[in-house]
Amino acid sequence: MSNEIVELCSDYSRINRNEEFGKVIFKFYNEKDPIRLVATPWEMVHKTPVPIAVLCCHGYTGTPGELAVIGLKLYNAGFDVFTPRLPGHGSSQKEFLKSGPNNWIDCEFAAARYLKDRYDQLYVVGHSMGGLNAIIIAEALQLSKIALIAPATDLLGLEAKTTFLKLQVASFFHKKIKTPWKSNPEFFGICEREDGDDEYLGSQLWSYILPSSVIKLNKIRKIANKCLFSVGANTLLILGTKDTSVSQNSIERFKRDLLGDLKVLSIKDAGHLVLYSNNKKDSELCNNSIVEHFLEK
Repeated sequence: MSNEIVELCSDYSRINRNEEFGKVIFKFYNEKDPIRLVATPWEMVHKTPVPIAVLCCHGYTGTPGELAVIGLKLYNAGFDVFTPRLPGHGSSQKEFLKSGPNNWIDCEFAAARYLKDRYDQLYVVGHSMGGLNAIIIAEALQLSKIALIAPATDLLGLEAKTTFLKLQVASFFHKKIKTPWKSNPEFFGICEREDGDDEYLGSQLWSYILPSSVIKLNKIRKIANKCLFSVGANTLLILGTKDTSVSQNSIERFKRDLLGDLKVLSIKDAGHLVLYSNNKKDSELCNNSIVEHFLEK
């Protein structure tokens, strides 16, 4: 347990890395390649029962470890917090490409139903593709509150027909597109990891655009955008003004389509990874706003 986690969590012994929890609930955890430590599912559960659980949904090619900061804040605010690992994530490129929309949605949906049956209320936090899963869950289970961080409802460049056609052609020929990536320790947050976790996942996932997988992501995006019309949850939408993945047009989409109440937090100059940004003020604003949203009566 890292010193940062010990300092931030009022009862750090309750933070458990729990891959078995995932295997029990989600029958499709069948990867053959090892899972990196940073990607292990985790839960933070109080010793005495609390009425509300929060499900945290990580993003496309992301890991549960990326949600450690907001998870600790929510735990210390009195919520039990759970973060599963999406199938294919946190392992090899081969395992990632084997997974797809049904796995990614089913994983979060199974977790949501499990928690909703055991708590008085369930709230959901979703980042990027996790935001899409949060929308789908909120519509299906009629949740009262959700928080979405850079949800991938409007992906920059993906709406262009020529771009999507190129992806389809590249996918047909099983091509992958090299993209610049390098490790930046300023974005590590407070999650536990082994040496080389980021370098390995960078070499497998973050250094490539994988066309067949992006097409799978787009399928979830289309489902979530249709669900949005029926989502009655009180919704907090957080978006950085310099997000290079999600279009600012998503704000207008939510204002137009969301059935429930909407609060928008636009963080100036923040990027897509605002929830664990190297600008700590941005990260604090993002994560504290989520806690306040869930604590509001």
